[in-house]
Amino acid sequence: ANITLLAKQPEGGVRGYDTGPANMLLDGWCSRHLGKAYDHNGEWAASGRIDTALLNLLLAHPYFSAPAPKSTGREDFNLAWLDSLLTRHPHSPAENVQATLTELTALSVADAIRSEHFDEAELWVCGGGAYNGGLMARLAHHLPRMRIGTTAEQGLSPTWVEATAFAWLAHQTLAGLHGNAPEVTGARGERILGGIYPA
Repeated sequence: ANITLLAKQPEGGVRGYDTGPANMLLDGWCSRHLGKAYDHNGEWAASGRIDTALLNLLLAHPYFSAPAPKSTGREDFNLAWLDSLLTRHPHSPAENVQATLTELTALSVADAIRSEHFDEAELWVCGGGAYNGGLMARLAHHLPRMRIGTTAEQGLSPTWVEATAFAWLAHQTLAGLHGNAPEVTGARGERILGGIYPA
């Protein structure tokens, strides 16, 4: 999961970084136990209970306490890592693990937002998680003063956001304009990204 923080005033700048595993663990666990690509609307997770002891083990991953900006992916959050923790906590039913993974995703996003003092702002969710009612409910639970919706309310389908971003990056490159935000990436300045290779 990653967040982009946009201040209402231009001088507030832009910040962005990865907050944690998003749907990687949820989808992998669901595929292993149900043979399905994802937990439709969070229904399987809703049949279980959050395992607080397991949640605390998951949250002990050093990534969560590392300062931003930061980036992560499958190299940090994967089923092998989850399995290693479950050997220390072996008795939680599969549906409880799914409920706990949902809570991990929601809480890691909410904690990142709260750490930025954006708790009364608007949160527009995109990607597959926007269609997971259980995940959206947990985000609302952890961010009660924040207006939470999907990017569809802003006129952009949640599943189109990434493709739209890459189309914008391609436009910037073709136009000879920078496509990065140094305050997000840590680059020393604005840069034209990518390359153009005519056939």
